[in-house]
Amino acid sequence: LGLLDDSRRLYQEALRSGVYECMDHIEWSMCLALFRSSRHREARAIFDKLAHANRATPGMYDLLAREYVLLQNKERAFALLDDMRRLDMRPTRSCFNVLATACSLDRDGDRGSARLSELIVCMASWGWAPDKEFFLNLLKGYHWSNQHSMFDGLIRRLRAHGLGSDPMLCKIALVNAVARQDLDLVASMAPLAARAPGNIAKVVQVLAQLGLASDLPACANLAQYPDNNIMARIRLDIAQNSPVLIACPQSLVDALECMVEGGFTPSFRQFHHAIHRIYLQGGPMLAIQTYKRLAAAGAPASINLQFLVLQMHVELGDSEAALTVFDELRNQLKDTEFTTLRFHPKPLKALVRLLMEKHGVTAAQQAFDFLTTLPISRRHLPYSLMIEYYLGHRMVDDSRSLISHAVQHDIPLQPRIIDSYCRHLELHSSTTDLANFLRYVQRTRFLSLVADDVLETFFALCALEHKISDLEWITEQLVLMRGRANAWTAIIDRLAVVDIHILSFIVHFAIEKSWRRQDMAVLLLECSMRSPCRAKLAEVVLAGLEAQNMQPGRRVYQMAIAAFAHSWMKHYSRLGNPADPFASREFLINALRQYVPWAVEVGISPSLITNSLLALSSASRFAYKECLDLLLDMRPELLDGRFYCAIATSCARRGMAVEIDKVLEAMQRQGVLPTSNVLVSLMHCYANVRPPPVRPDYSLSGSEPLSNALVPASSHDDQPHCQPPSLGHSRFYAWNLERVLSVWERFKHHGLPVSAAAYAVLARAHIKAGQYEAIELVFADMLRQGICHSEDTALMWIQGRLMQNDVRGALLVFAAIGSSSRCAELARTDSCYESLDLVRRSSRHFGAVIEHYVRTSELAHAVAIMSAMHQEGLEAGAGLYAMLLGRLVQADSRELFVNVLRQLSKAGVKMDEQLMPIIRDYVAHIKGQRPAVGVADKSDVGADIDSSSSDNDGSGRLPPS
Repeated sequence: LGLLDDSRRLYQEALRSGVYECMDHIEWSMCLALFRSSRHREARAIFDKLAHANRATPGMYDLLAREYVLLQNKERAFALLDDMRRLDMRPTRSCFNVLATACSLDRDGDRGSARLSELIVCMASWGWAPDKEFFLNLLKGYHWSNQHSMFDGLIRRLRAHGLGSDPMLCKIALVNAVARQDLDLVASMAPLAARAPGNIAKVVQVLAQLGLASDLPACANLAQYPDNNIMARIRLDIAQNSPVLIACPQSLVDALECMVEGGFTPSFRQFHHAIHRIYLQGGPMLAIQTYKRLAAAGAPASINLQFLVLQMHVELGDSEAALTVFDELRNQLKDTEFTTLRFHPKPLKALVRLLMEKHGVTAAQQAFDFLTTLPISRRHLPYSLMIEYYLGHRMVDDSRSLISHAVQHDIPLQPRIIDSYCRHLELHSSTTDLANFLRYVQRTRFLSLVADDVLETFFALCALEHKISDLEWITEQLVLMRGRANAWTAIIDRLAVVDIHILSFIVHFAIEKSWRRQDMAVLLLECSMRSPCRAKLAEVVLAGLEAQNMQPGRRVYQMAIAAFAHSWMKHYSRLGNPADPFASREFLINALRQYVPWAVEVGISPSLITNSLLALSSASRFAYKECLDLLLDMRPELLDGRFYCAIATSCARRGMAVEIDKVLEAMQRQGVLPTSNVLVSLMHCYANVRPPPVRPDYSLSGSEPLSNALVPASSHDDQPHCQPPSLGHSRFYAWNLERVLSVWERFKHHGLPVSAAAYAVLARAHIKAGQYEAIELVFADMLRQGICHSEDTALMWIQGRLMQNDVRGALLVFAAIGSSSRCAELARTDSCYESLDLVRRSSRHFGAVIEHYVRTSELAHAVAIMSAMHQEGLEAGAGLYAMLLGRLVQADSRELFVNVLRQLSKAGVKMDEQLMPIIRDYVAHIKGQRPAVGVADKSDVGADIDSSSSDNDGSGRLPPS
């Protein structure tokens, strides 16, 4: 009945009375009472006293072994058999049957089979052989340990021997069917198991829990049994699973109290189940009140029930009651020999936190240490809570000790604790300690939650200390995680600075260890897009795939070639720029030469092929021939006019005009039909060819070869020099104009539409050739074709008039841009002004006028135009500002110089390396620090700016048109 207090009272009275000469059976009864009330150590002390006095009988050993098997404590049960063999005591058949259950409880099949064989041999030595009960106990152990395959195999053999309808076998099969949710088997086994009166309670419990109470009359007639405690428990099982009691927790409370008042006692399981159901349906307050009343009336409380009570007190915030229950539970658990306890981790954590708040960290630590001695899963203990407290209060030794214990036993910690300790290790410990901790995190399957910056730091530390084994391990784990793009990006950026060779090794290793190498290569290329060693990594990725005998796919080639081309355009698109520290000019050209042909065959995008050809053809004077050969090998359907434009652009930048003809001839020879944009680009190439330094006698027929000397190209192709061409260069530009006009004729030949951009390039070619009068005719023809002005055509018109020194005409065009009224007024006399109001005025238009005023030394007008530009929210390039400031310095116009600085500051113009030397030199010159132009820093100008008049802004308005 679980009435331990009454048992203790009777036992003490028997000891004091002195009436009984032989106390063996009374002491043994007390031993069993303690054992079944989970007072295992106290019970074991009584039994040891009996055993040492040689008063323990084989039946006592048998029953004690049965209790240990119920606790699934196999070692203790077999130790009892060893004691009997040592004492030469003959075991009972029932003892061997119980130990058969212990053998089948072992999940290690080989070890369990060895113990079973040894047990059968021992039985034979005492004249016993396995019988039906032996095999039924063996079957019961397979069920308890969830060895379903062994269970099914044994039960088939027992049924083959005619035991299929045995009530005990049916009971075990019934319970196993419930665990495996086989309701059909439950329905068939229940009537067979109920034929034995001892099985009625179990059958009723199973059917009631599954909601099959309607099947009870078919299984057993409960009215035929006497009204005793067993029947009272059966009725409680039925009532506990009744829909009425589930919906109304007070009805369940009334049923329990009625049972106790009738003189009956619920089992440990029933009492725990009932209180838990009341807690779920009626709340913790009702459940605690019910528990206290029934416990005071004698209802037995199991350890699990007391833990539930502790959980409810913690939930209600009743710290005193919770600590009282915990003390009682701790005293009881010290006397138990459970092999496993299943407690929910949340109340344990709440309890330790409660102790920490009410009684300090010492009490919490003592409670935690006690919990570690219990057979509870370490994963359920509040390690994270304790470690968080230690780290927060800088208790380094305690945190290190507890984390070492967690690492040793692979106990998972919460992500924030892992993150905090990783950061602590990277600051205050060695790389080896951090590596060991990350290995533990990987074993507990939380490595994916480690922050990207922690992984980045770990990679950098391993690279600096050349810990290759750690690098290989963490790289492999990062590959297995899949994804983690942010982590790879941070690692690549960091190692590019630390050690490029280690980074190359990691990339190779990552591709080697990946199951999906193409996807891994794409991920690495994506993560290196902003890295300074992007081109180098692209080459390493391609080499890594080739080392694995894999042909890179289209996406890999697309991204790798883009890396090469982007690095070239970034560092070498203009001649004379500094080299990339991670990719030299030779490296990029060789990489493009090696991989572009393969990439073209795979099918990369045309725009990428265009950029690659632009880079390749810029490598040397004769590189354009290699590019033409590459296009010659391409399939005709892949050819595009943009490819030839890229090669022609490189030729134009090197001043190789005749070679542009050869590129155009190759395009015609291969039958590539141009588009409007392609023709505009070719016109642009001819218009932008720089004259060679030596001026040969150019023939307009083009029969004489041109000099291909290398001339630096301007970084602003859209803003041509405004000086008139010299006499030697005039024939060169006239020759270029002839080529532009020849391309112009192709628009009509191919029936392609002409755009405003084509007219702008044509006007540009006329400006360079000095044929300024033709510009008006070009724009008149454009407007007759129904094409409106664009930003480029307006700019060319302004520059053409300025080249003729027609400042008034240029300002008329400038004023008409974006102004409907001015445009309409001017269009009455000249139709070329039409549609200028649709053009958006840009900084390039202002820049052309400012540059003219600077060249003609009309600096006040230049400053006025710049002020108007800033008022419209526009900003020019640093080169224009540098030119204006330089001329102001030459003219020693201090007032205008300060005015320009004030305007630049107000407009938010960034002072870069082109402007600051001019400002510093001029301020130093004003202060007399040196005779020539030179400077201290920008703050030295402050006094001059403040002392100058704020009313004078140079001119303040546009010159009169």
